Amino acid sequence: MPRPEPQTPRLSAVIPTYNRAALVVRAVESALAQTRPPDEIVVVDDGSTDDTAERLAPYLDRIRLVQQANGGVASARNHGVAAAAHPWIAFLDSDDVWDPRHLERMADALAETGGSARFYFADTDATFTEGDLTLWQASGFDAAPPWSLATDAADWVMLPLQPTMIQSSVISRDAFTSAGGFDRRLSLRDDTLLFLMLGLGGPACAVSGIGTVMSADDTTGRLTSVHDPLSRSFWHDTVVLYGAVLEQTPQGAGPHRSELRARLALGHLRLAREAASRRAPLEVLSHTGRAILASPGHMAGRAARWAGRRLHLRGGGSRTPG
Repeated sequence: MPRPEPQTPRLSAVIPTYNRAALVVRAVESALAQTRPPDEIVVVDDGSTDDTAERLAPYLDRIRLVQQANGGVASARNHGVAAAAHPWIAFLDSDDVWDPRHLERMADALAETGGSARFYFADTDATFTEGDLTLWQASGFDAAPPWSLATDAADWVMLPLQPTMIQSSVISRDAFTSAGGFDRRLSLRDDTLLFLMLGLGGPACAVSGIGTVMSADDTTGRLTSVHDPLSRSFWHDTVVLYGAVLEQTPQGAGPHRSELRARLALGHLRLAREAASRRAPLEVLSHTGRAILASPGHMAGRAARWAGRRLHLRGGGSRTPG
């Protein structure tokens, strides 16, 4: 009996936007120009005050425009998924563009794996933030072409720099909903949380090739520019996201649980340091105590290293016997 042809997956593209009238048109055109176009394109206008609606008017026969009061990118993406008609969601940010073959490669991987992964992700051209490296190269990640399927993607999503980028990913709508979607408490790192929720103990597929080319055209609007890793908001959201992962996946984190707790402790330590700079002693004590509770072993190691450095400095440097 001949082997049945793999089913063609149905894809909805979701593009959130806010006050990027010219850029969102470019993003829409990159979706329409795919060698395997999405089965629908949902653009979520997150309360823009510019001429976004007018710029998108010529495309309304090929896209669906959903408008909402300004609620942030997590809210806009969640709204887009809720409005989407198909079981697989391909995300694109309004200031980025897809490689012309992105959805073709993703659809092939979906068909060949029978849609067995929770999410599929390609590499990202993020050279304006990562120098001359793609995201996979900067993450130290690689996958055999044309795709690699992991039954448990924990090792991938737990890399210090995740190789996953939401605008280069296609996610199962059911898995997205089960994971709670994007957490609206987070002003950034909501994608980090989602990939942890999906990848810890769950299957994922890495698809070779560039999915998205990130642009530097709107750097003032990128969260990476507004909330850098030295900011209080970055570490606040770090604490929220790792607390959420530990609470919601009590059994799913497996051997990575101690690392998750160490990352939570680090977030509290950074917030304690920031509170000290503002002369807020109660916050310092609170965050220090939470860091100890989160990861006693990690904190004991940090204390030992600190004490060792102090002794070294007091002793005037290292000495050799005799």
